[in-house]
Amino acid sequence: MNKKILAISISSLFILQTNAYAENLTNQNGISTYQAFHQTLSKPGQYESIDIDITSEDDQHGISLYGSPSDTNEQVIESEGIINVDVQARQSIGIEIYDGAQGAASLVGHKGLTINASSDQSYAFGIIQTTAYGFGLGPDGKPNGGKVRIAGPISITATGGTRAGGILAGSWFGNSASENDSSTMILGSEGSQNIITVHAGNEITPSSSDDPYEYAGEDKVVGILGYATGDGKSELTLYGSTNIKVSSDRENDPGDIDQAIYGIQAAQKSKMHFIDKDGSLDIYAESTQDRRKIFGIVAGLYDAAYGKDKEERSSIEVLQKTTNITFTNASFAQGVASYGGSNITLNTNLTINAGNATTFYGLIAGRYSPDENPNPTPQNKEGGSIHLTGSFNTILPEDAKISKNTYTAIAANGNRNYSKVPLPTVIVDSTGATSQINGNVIASYGGKVDLTLDGGESFLKGHVDQRDSTLNGNWGYVSNFAGQIDLTLKNGATWLNLDYQGSNNLGNYFCDGISALNSLKMQNGVLDMHSMPIEGLQRSNYQQILMKSLIGSGEQSGRLILDMNLVSEGEDVWAQDEQYVKYSKLAMDRISIDGSATGTYQVDLHFVGGLDGLDPEKMHSLNWFVGQGEDSDLTLTGVNGQNAVWVNGGVSTWAYAFVAQGDEAKLETEQGRLELTNHGVGTGHWYLIRKQNETPPEIDQNITIGTSTGPALAYMADLEDLRKRIGEVRYGAQDGLWAKAFAKQDSVNGHHSRGFEQEAYGINIGFDKLVGTDETSSWLIGAAFRYGTADQEGLGVAGSATGELDEYSVKAYATWMHKSGSYADFVLQAGRYDQELKGLDNTGTSSTHADYDTWGYGASIEVGHMFTIANAEDDRPWFNHWFIEPQFELSYFRAQGANYRTSTGMKVEQDDADFLTGRAGLVIGKKFNYGTVNDLDKRYFQAALIGGVKHEFLGGDQTIHYTGVDNVNLSAKADDIAGTRVYYGVNMDWQLAQNLRLFGEVSREEGDEYTKDYDVSIGLKYSF
Repeated sequence: MNKKILAISISSLFILQTNAYAENLTNQNGISTYQAFHQTLSKPGQYESIDIDITSEDDQHGISLYGSPSDTNEQVIESEGIINVDVQARQSIGIEIYDGAQGAASLVGHKGLTINASSDQSYAFGIIQTTAYGFGLGPDGKPNGGKVRIAGPISITATGGTRAGGILAGSWFGNSASENDSSTMILGSEGSQNIITVHAGNEITPSSSDDPYEYAGEDKVVGILGYATGDGKSELTLYGSTNIKVSSDRENDPGDIDQAIYGIQAAQKSKMHFIDKDGSLDIYAESTQDRRKIFGIVAGLYDAAYGKDKEERSSIEVLQKTTNITFTNASFAQGVASYGGSNITLNTNLTINAGNATTFYGLIAGRYSPDENPNPTPQNKEGGSIHLTGSFNTILPEDAKISKNTYTAIAANGNRNYSKVPLPTVIVDSTGATSQINGNVIASYGGKVDLTLDGGESFLKGHVDQRDSTLNGNWGYVSNFAGQIDLTLKNGATWLNLDYQGSNNLGNYFCDGISALNSLKMQNGVLDMHSMPIEGLQRSNYQQILMKSLIGSGEQSGRLILDMNLVSEGEDVWAQDEQYVKYSKLAMDRISIDGSATGTYQVDLHFVGGLDGLDPEKMHSLNWFVGQGEDSDLTLTGVNGQNAVWVNGGVSTWAYAFVAQGDEAKLETEQGRLELTNHGVGTGHWYLIRKQNETPPEIDQNITIGTSTGPALAYMADLEDLRKRIGEVRYGAQDGLWAKAFAKQDSVNGHHSRGFEQEAYGINIGFDKLVGTDETSSWLIGAAFRYGTADQEGLGVAGSATGELDEYSVKAYATWMHKSGSYADFVLQAGRYDQELKGLDNTGTSSTHADYDTWGYGASIEVGHMFTIANAEDDRPWFNHWFIEPQFELSYFRAQGANYRTSTGMKVEQDDADFLTGRAGLVIGKKFNYGTVNDLDKRYFQAALIGGVKHEFLGGDQTIHYTGVDNVNLSAKADDIAGTRVYYGVNMDWQLAQNLRLFGEVSREEGDEYTKDYDVSIGLKYSF
């Protein structure tokens, strides 16, 4: 057969001419028409391409193909190229394909389809596949099997004056006289980009019309519709990425589904598939003037309304990488909705943007008719179902009042429960995907919601409620008329619970702020009830959650974040304001688990308002914050894994305690409280109790670094011995200037598994002068300035603490030297010490800091004697000699205490601290002279080994007094440095020139609770 190119252009002028003109077109192009009935153009055949352009003031269809009414031959139009259809008419249909009484009709395209159908007076539809009026079933009683198969990209624009549809598979809501409408459509290709744009204008539908597409008051706008009737069936498969935009300018009833806007709708035994694993399905729905009802994806709405047979189930399947639904200007918007026994399967990452919708539902499964329906049928009794595998995200306006009933992320409403029929079900499994859900989750009348969230960036922010509204405020969350909500939180996923804001006439809400669900499964999840009273989110600081079971798994099941006002606890009663809004006087968050509670949870408890004003005699909370039922096995700890709770800046320590049913009297005695633990088995309640003799983290950190030990170590490092300070002074000391740099690393390991390490470095600058010289001895006097800084890090329980100590000190010294080798060294020192502290607060969630300065004063005396073991020249002492030098030193240092406050409000008062250190040391060395005994060159190099024992007699013995923001006082002993230590190292002294000398030392030290890893110093003296 020779392939033809079909190109038709008909204007309004030509349509008014005779049928002979149409027959002439038939003769030239191989196209037959039913011009006597519809003035349409149709003839089966194969074509290289099809291009149709019609402009008319009459009713027009671009392509119209009918199956045979008398034989079984299939009528087919097939195009190797793109099919282009443009129809502008009073009533416009781009393409209509009808099965006949005997034969099927089909349309096949291999390169894509483009349709533009527009009408400014009436309806406009892109493509319809259905059955001929009054026909449609073959002799065997089944549809004849016509199909539409278009490969390649699909682009359809339908603009109607009253109503409009893009793709119609079956019928326009059962409009045909056939009553057996059927359709099979396969459109697009994987990877293709499909665009469907549908818009309805401002025309008013006539009150009566002979046209089957015209119904008074019916002005729907639909992107893609599946609607079979009778014994017919409709199935549509669309491959590729698809962008659907539906909108309307019509002024109509915002609550009427016959005047609604639909992105995708499957009804009356219709099945739809949207397939492209790497593609996207995007739906944009807009009501540009008055607000309408808008649906993104809906199945079964008309199945429920008309109550068809049980087997008639509509379904929608979406297999896309992403699906995005966006609403604008809606009075009532439903993102994905399933009714009347239909089901929707979504394997996609779904995002729904509510826009500025007045009332919004993200996912909703429901029933259509209540029990009192006089003619109930299986279809209107059954609920729809939605199963989403992938991420689920809802986006609300910035000013959205999330906790009001206008924003519902997920709903399953049984609408008067039939216990023996399938009930509405919504399943969302976001395992491995990030979901961010804003809005409430509601289930009622047997409706079921199963939601799984996974990952630290996933959250549900909203109210959750499954209670029975018929109980007039009773907590019937497990009654026969309640719903069922099961929530699973995995790997850091969070439920940010919001209490409900509303009046007393809103369905199954009770105006009490309580969330209720069947089960909460925690696999390292987070339940966050710590939401401050932000407008639109919370009406108070306190919430309550009811659940049948709490199921925890893993070594760490999850985290509970709760609020409590321990100072102003109220009675366990309810009150009601003038708007009938109920509120609790508990002044705490509460979780009530009616059945089993299992797992191990960290509880992050926030003390609302702090603990200022807390009664010092209060030893436990008045009310319980977690209740558990039979077969429970629950463990609660603090955020650090220990059973301890603190307020920032507080001194008192609190703990979680399980009180078994009947053991409440244990709370009233110290012995009873000691018997309570943070592991609860069986039925009972959890309280907060005060622990005695515990130190909060802020004090652990403060008492480790924020003491006088740092200044004392800085002082001791500078006076350890004369040689280290200014080098060798007995080989001809002279007036001069000197400078020395130092670096050291040491650590203090105190009691209670805490301590600190530090790296210190700095510089000394000094001047000394030789005075009082005679034949046997001389004095060297001098003064020096020292600057040092130390970076400090806490150890053990103080591991999160850091500090920085800056030292500014001056000293005066006098050294007596005798020609026999004896010496005595006297030092007076005063210094200022600036201490900065940083660390975590008591909750471990934020930081605390403080800075203060203090003064320290010290004095020391050192004596020693150099014994020459072997001397190179008898008449010249200390020439190339070996020597041994014993040393003894006693030093005293007093550090003044400081008074200051930390950033969390804790008041700190330090007592003064005293240190008394004794040292016995030994130096063994060798001096190497450059020249001979008679040379004028007096330069030398001297090296020595040093070692000895130190003992700290007082160690600081400092007491620090703390006053917390909870008005509780605590006095604690600072970790001291008392004890015995040994030190060892090497020392050198090098006369570089007659007036220039280099000296240095490297040493280490170890002993009781103290280690110096290294201490390196090097100095230079210039003599006048």
